[in-house]
Amino acid sequence: MIEILAAVTLLGILSTMAVAAYTRYMEKSREQANEVMASSAKAAAEDFVMDYPGEAVPVSSIDNNGKITFPSGTKGVSFRDLVNDDYLDNIKDPRDKNAECRGEVLIGLVEDNDYFASLDRYVYEVYECCANHNYKYTYSYKKEDDSSVKEITKKEKLSDEEIANHCLIES
Repeated sequence: MIEILAAVTLLGILSTMAVAAYTRYMEKSREQANEVMASSAKAAAEDFVMDYPGEAVPVSSIDNNGKITFPSGTKGVSFRDLVNDDYLDNIKDPRDKNAECRGEVLIGLVEDNDYFASLDRYVYEVYECCANHNYKYTYSYKKEDDSSVKEITKKEKLSDEEIANHCLIES
């Protein structure tokens, strides 16, 4: 009888560990899916700006850490517009396959020719809004000490104001 109790206890401990590991694995997979979606939205915006270069907004500044400052009130191209114009496939929420993620991409034009070669002059901010996942992905550049330029990517949680300005849009 004691052996059975010990076996049941051991199975309970092992199953608890397995469930915890599975939960961590699923959450990590969902986070990676969100990062891939943001990268896909950036790639779609790159294609979009090649067809519509006038849609890029001159950026006010890029600091030494790659932080982009857009002019106040700047609006980007929505995920819905990118989907409707065949630049992007529908973006399904990894946490709810029946829901779509919303958001937009701000496309910035860097006019400082000393900073970039002509092909590298666009910077992007992707505002990705899914259930329980509202983040901004910044694809920018940073000047190195040797005057070279390094591409950088940053991820930040959105504020309530940013959600209202960039995620509650419809086209």
